[in-house]
Amino acid sequence: AWTRAIDASDLVYGEVISLRTTVLGQTSEIIELQAADRRRQTVISELLRDSTHPEPPEKAGGSA
Repeated sequence: AWTRAIDASDLVYGEVISLRTTVLGQTSEIIELQAADRRRQTVISELLRDSTHPEPPEKAGGSA
């Protein structure tokens, strides 16, 4: 029974280590995705700002 309990404990420990590795990998991926999202949001904000402040129209040749 003791040996079986130790084997089960070792198995669970291995599973915990595997899950921890998975979580760390996913955390790194989340951080990268958040950074990419911030960059994309910055570009979108700049494009929106530019579209709300268009260049003044060219003056047409003469005054009336």
